[in-house]
Amino acid sequence: MNSQLRSFALALLAGLGVACADTPTQAGLEASVADTRSRPISAGATLLSPKFHAVLRRNFNQSIPDNVKTAIAWDVEEADFGNLHITGASDVTLGPGTWLLVAIVNFSSDVDGYRSVSIGPNLFARTVSSIQGVSATTLTATLVASVPVGTTANYSVYVQHAAGNSLDVMGSDYSRFFVVQLGPDPFVRLHKSALQTLLNQTVTALTWDVEGADAWNLHGAGAPSVTLPSGIWLLSPFVSWATNASGVRITSIAENGTDIGLNSSSIQGGGVGQSMNLPLVRVVPSGQTRDYEVRGLQSSGGNLNVVGESCSRGICKNPESNFYVAQLNPDPSSPSGILRAVTQSIPHSSWTPVTWVSEHCPNPSICGPNGFENVGPGVWLLIAVVTWESNSNGVLAAVLQETEGGSQVGPVGVSYSSIQAANTAHSMILPLVKVVPAGATREYRVDVWQGTGGSLDVFGGVATYFIAVQLATL
Repeated sequence: MNSQLRSFALALLAGLGVACADTPTQAGLEASVADTRSRPISAGATLLSPKFHAVLRRNFNQSIPDNVKTAIAWDVEEADFGNLHITGASDVTLGPGTWLLVAIVNFSSDVDGYRSVSIGPNLFARTVSSIQGVSATTLTATLVASVPVGTTANYSVYVQHAAGNSLDVMGSDYSRFFVVQLGPDPFVRLHKSALQTLLNQTVTALTWDVEGADAWNLHGAGAPSVTLPSGIWLLSPFVSWATNASGVRITSIAENGTDIGLNSSSIQGGGVGQSMNLPLVRVVPSGQTRDYEVRGLQSSGGNLNVVGESCSRGICKNPESNFYVAQLNPDPSSPSGILRAVTQSIPHSSWTPVTWVSEHCPNPSICGPNGFENVGPGVWLLIAVVTWESNSNGVLAAVLQETEGGSQVGPVGVSYSSIQAANTAHSMILPLVKVVPAGATREYRVDVWQGTGGSLDVFGGVATYFIAVQLATL
């Protein structure tokens, strides 16, 4: 085992991505998944610090057959505290507690068909990200899962495509799987059981009528919002849209009725239903509560549905919209940082660092104009969302990388995302989980690149942001 998104609405107006329902059958199956191999899982794992975690990646490309749901096999373990994974296997085995699972998958270029990435036990995907095939495609998926006391559950990352031929999942720095135990802290899992129709160019709060989990009563049944007490929280909605190739799709998160996204994810409509994941970290100050809701906006020219579940006999055939909320730390002053970008003009075909200003930083020494610096030992979650202005030419790319004293820490410090430019503002999401060794410090920066043939802006303010949260000590 080896131990390691200017205001978005203004951008839109100016121009004017197969989760399953938690049916009893599936829930029972997930809870009863038994690992046939011998892996030590501690019944008291939820109380441990450092918490169990694994950082996995592909070293070599993996060929995926056309229209066959395939589990990615992870052949490199950067870190595996708790023996959660066997080298070369596709699954991780999780013991009791609440877990954060994040996948970032890069596909080889092909403009035909769709791409999808899902995380789940066996073929019962809990969360799915999907997109129309383009010349370059990166998809992320984020899941909060709960494993009951006295059981274990196996989770894998599944991919599927309809390119008409085999397609590669890229290895090296490009495809990764992060797993971190969050412990017994509160979490919420919500989803929709039916379609919700959104009017053209009308911001609409999404409602959630099914509670898969809400032990702390943070959500009112059927309500659009969750009410969160003080602490550091992960909010991760998945919004699945009906198929329509016209216009743009935007997913945003509102705080106390005000869009902070414009903490948003944006994508061009496509010839397949697009599913969009928007992971976001928010800090609720001591003694306060704040309401958060997920909003959708579309410009297809007519009504468009956000998709609910479509399941029969425990098999879910269509994407599902869901909303995961998890407390990362009850102490809002614990090590963390939220940075916002300054709008920048990015030259053609030149890697350029994003410049940041601090929004929240209890420890100012870790927040700087180049990103996060002097990041000390522990298990860290980093999320960058980069939003580009509209341009239909070429490819857009971004990379979140780890350095030590200004030098890159090998290939293991990279989270990479690329996508075809489009006639709408485009958002790219880069998640990364890193283990900073005892006695060491690290820096984290985001560089961007575009090949549109001229300069192109990365939007600042609420459209592009960078988050770091310490999940566990060593």
